Amino acid sequence: MLFLLKFSIAFIAINVFDFIDIDDLQMNLRIDYNMALEMTHGMLVLETIHFVIVCTFEAFWLRYGVNGRIGGATPGKSMMGLRVVQCRSITAVERPDDPNVVLISPGKDLGLPLALGRSVVKNYILAFVFPICFAMMFFRFNRAIYDLLCNSIVVEDPYRNLNNNRLPQQ
Repeated sequence: MLFLLKFSIAFIAINVFDFIDIDDLQMNLRIDYNMALEMTHGMLVLETIHFVIVCTFEAFWLRYGVNGRIGGATPGKSMMGLRVVQCRSITAVERPDDPNVVLISPGKDLGLPLALGRSVVKNYILAFVFPICFAMMFFRFNRAIYDLLCNSIVVEDPYRNLNNNRLPQQ
């Protein structure tokens, strides 16, 4: 969905509004300094527009859950059975049948300010410190640096594969 949206905006910006004059580039085989600067400016504006669209798209989906579910999820997270919830503290729960169970507090929807903040920080980190960002993803409970900064955590959807949308029995 996001790819098609970004592609459509790029197509409209290039073909309708002439952000980047491709016809001039094809006619001139020699690129001078001014033409290169003009193309770079057009691409920078287009990338800024893409960044705003990506952050808005992600924040829109993460701000709150739908159908009475807690935690938001982008379409990709939803297909993978994941949700993003607010998290100020995490307590490990000792369960012999499942060692990966934790208690998250407050464990509620992010809301628009936290979702937008998480999205902006995440996309800045991925854009500007791309090789280093993978090293930053190995914090406790598999949280990324942007999750720590924005008090959020990605969890498995407890409603997935359950009938009648009931939580599992304790």
